[in-house]
Amino acid sequence: MHLIFLFGLILLTGCGINNNTKRTASLQEWLKTTPTIEHVDVWQCPEYIQGKPGNKIITRHYDIYTTVEDRLILQRLPLVMESAFEAYCQLANYTSSKTSLNVYFFASRQQWEDFTLKLVKPNPQEYLQIKSGAYCYQGNIVAYHIGRKTNFSIVAHEGWHQFRGLIAKGDFPAWLDECIACSFESWKEEDRQLIFDAKFNGARLMALKKTIANGKLFSLEQMLRSEPGQMVNANEADAYYAQLYSLSRFLHEYDYCYYELNFRKILIDSIECKWQKEFEYLPANTRKWNSVAGLEMFKRYVNSDMATANAQYRSFCLKLAQEARFKQTY
Repeated sequence: MHLIFLFGLILLTGCGINNNTKRTASLQEWLKTTPTIEHVDVWQCPEYIQGKPGNKIITRHYDIYTTVEDRLILQRLPLVMESAFEAYCQLANYTSSKTSLNVYFFASRQQWEDFTLKLVKPNPQEYLQIKSGAYCYQGNIVAYHIGRKTNFSIVAHEGWHQFRGLIAKGDFPAWLDECIACSFESWKEEDRQLIFDAKFNGARLMALKKTIANGKLFSLEQMLRSEPGQMVNANEADAYYAQLYSLSRFLHEYDYCYYELNFRKILIDSIECKWQKEFEYLPANTRKWNSVAGLEMFKRYVNSDMATANAQYRSFCLKLAQEARFKQTY
């Protein structure tokens, strides 16, 4: 599922203020004390969304519309998003200015589904097949509450897709777009600052170990030609994203950062649309375009010898899986 972005969603109003008004006002006043939050207001959610009114949380770069009431999530989410935005800018060498990127974060799956049915046209069913997670559609991140830790990883992942749609002049191959997004799923915290670091992504490492143990490792060429929408079930999707995660680390870490400059070159050239015109003979935003452009751009920017690159990548995956250690919890 390759997602493209555009801004502007007109909100329909409906849910009226009820007996929870005082509690909502108290929550808003509390949220205003959070440094990353500039303003908080009641969100009169669309009439087709069942439940109480939500909150609209405004930060320097995001307008967050949410029906979640968990105070930890409401306080933490703006920090994660603003920290991620700063990291996106650093990676893409982009000078930020004030923006209003939309994030819709619902308390339940049902609210998420109801919103998706209205937002996504003409085929919302493709998005409703997402079992647990989020998506970015026409510049809007749409997520729902899964778990405190998982929420933030998913939204930071989708945040890259949204950001890429903001700054890039052309399309990215799916492997490049998703590799980068996976690199924002984990972080460490130092002096109240979030430092994004893929090494802390235990979920992807565990999925990679499982993929290798089951003998389901995709070849590098398969990865470069594929996109998320081609994964036919949850297990295949888990394996695909685990390998995108490992491919991201491969490009940054293999043999003392051997491919790091190559990665940065393809990223900047993709943002500035320096190669996309070569593939205008193919239908835009199609699997055919992604399959051809994805492979050719890797060969041009990273390594033209696919046999060698595949052997390097496979050995790197095996090493990641062998060295991964997990703490047992009770």
